[in-house]
Amino acid sequence: LYLLKKWIAQNHFDIIHLNGSACHRVILLLYPFLKHKPRLILTKHHALTPKLGAKLRMRYFTDAIIAVSQHTQRQLLQAGSSKSTKLIPHGVDTDFYQPVSSEKKRLLRQQYSINNDDFVFVSNAGTAKYKNWTHLIAAIAALAPELKNRIKVIIAGHHPTEVEITETVKKFDLMAQVIFPGFITDVRTIIGMGDIGFVLSNASETVSFACREMIAMGLPVIVSNFGGLPENVTADQDGWIVPINDIPSLTHLLITILTQLTQKDLTQMSQQARTKAIQQFDKKYFINATLQAYEDALGI
Repeated sequence: LYLLKKWIAQNHFDIIHLNGSACHRVILLLYPFLKHKPRLILTKHHALTPKLGAKLRMRYFTDAIIAVSQHTQRQLLQAGSSKSTKLIPHGVDTDFYQPVSSEKKRLLRQQYSINNDDFVFVSNAGTAKYKNWTHLIAAIAALAPELKNRIKVIIAGHHPTEVEITETVKKFDLMAQVIFPGFITDVRTIIGMGDIGFVLSNASETVSFACREMIAMGLPVIVSNFGGLPENVTADQDGWIVPINDIPSLTHLLITILTQLTQKDLTQMSQQARTKAIQQFDKKYFINATLQAYEDALGI
């Protein structure tokens, strides 16, 4: 703590941007001993309901609070935050995350022995339990064989445990159709193989950078109606919204996609997803709004 206090004092910071309760608590331990008092800005990144300690810190010991989704903003207001809560959703680099060509997609799929006519569901949101990826596996297992056999699933992130694999993928005899590539340095190589993305979280999630990266690369995305996830898509235009923990609804959606969605429909949804990302999710909006929050906190 002494070294941190010394470093803050030496650099004479005007703003300290906090991204969680732990760093907020640490700074508040030092704050009374700082001659120059930086403005404190807190971003709430998760969908957990603030507890008493967090409510008090936000109410009395911050100069501005940033919510990353409308859902998060409502949570903060309900928690009684007296600060002006600014809505600044996640931004992504839409120049970096761009749709790949058909030829590039084919070459990427070859690396994982995926046929060009396979229908690929992909997620770079990870394999944590709350990501609820196991429900997609269960929904696929409920499909008729002629539909189920068309599907491949790719999920980047920490490799699931043997128990998780046994209780889901092996249980439904889908080992040949579900791929866990592990952690990927450049997730575009995974997203680029997909036809449709998915983020089915049932806890913690706010907006999801991963979701917006997939949308920026032109993938329509299936999201659960948890937290701020529905704010990413316009249903049936650039994605779909399903109830959390509702496997039958997810299975029904998969049937609709596989039997009624034409290649023309998919192309149109892909284009609409990409357009939305450029118009609403680009990093420039996020950067400009964050800079404005800093200037407001400083009274500039």
